[in-house]
Amino acid sequence: MISGSFTRRKYLRIFDPEYNYSSNRALKKIILIIIIIFLYMFICVWLSSQTIKYNYKSNEISKERDRLKIANRALEIKLQSMMSSDQIAKVAKERYGFKNPSDGQVIIIKKDKSIFKIIFAMVKGEKI
Repeated sequence: MISGSFTRRKYLRIFDPEYNYSSNRALKKIILIIIIIFLYMFICVWLSSQTIKYNYKSNEISKERDRLKIANRALEIKLQSMMSSDQIAKVAKERYGFKNPSDGQVIIIKKDKSIFKIIFAMVKGEKI
């Protein structure tokens, strides 16, 4: 009797829900596939959002760089105008009370030519 019922159960387990294990395995596989698909889609969405975020940051940094270039150029122009001799003379007179030199105060000293320049001028036939 034991062997007869065992044989019957062995061949009839497809129809008997007690021995139907295939639906439980299929459910686990489906759940695993759904989890894998969800993780894949989550990673794709996260990466695309990060890409958009870094593109915005890159554009902001580019705009800041352009603004700084313009400010730098304006400062260079201001510096060049301040370094002109007229501007320096104006600041010296206004802030520090400097005066224009009189004729007797300015003495022009000629620089002696080096020996090489003298020899070169003689070879060329120029007046020393």
